[in-house]
Amino acid sequence: MILYRYIAAYPTEFQPAGLVLEKHEVIKETPKGYWIGPAWKKRWISNYNRARFAYPTKEEAMVHFTKRTTRRIEFLKIQIKTCEDAMAAAKLMNLNK
Repeated sequence: MILYRYIAAYPTEFQPAGLVLEKHEVIKETPKGYWIGPAWKKRWISNYNRARFAYPTKEEAMVHFTKRTTRRIEFLKIQIKTCEDAMAAAKLMNLNK
């Protein structure tokens, strides 16, 4: 059995930024999850929907990717706003010297 996970690929000198589909081989299935990966680098993942790392279908993996990435963008927007506010405060402090 193969489980799927989409990830955002960072640009390199060899490839542009984009979307990558990872395929994870299931080594063993348990009542609560799966052992995935090559034998020398096994990883246990839950099969509970909200905590899943990878999904049985590409469609489910894409739905999770879009939810995960939307949430990530919202967090990053908050961080950008915080940094902009801190920079503005720093500039005011420098002007008041």
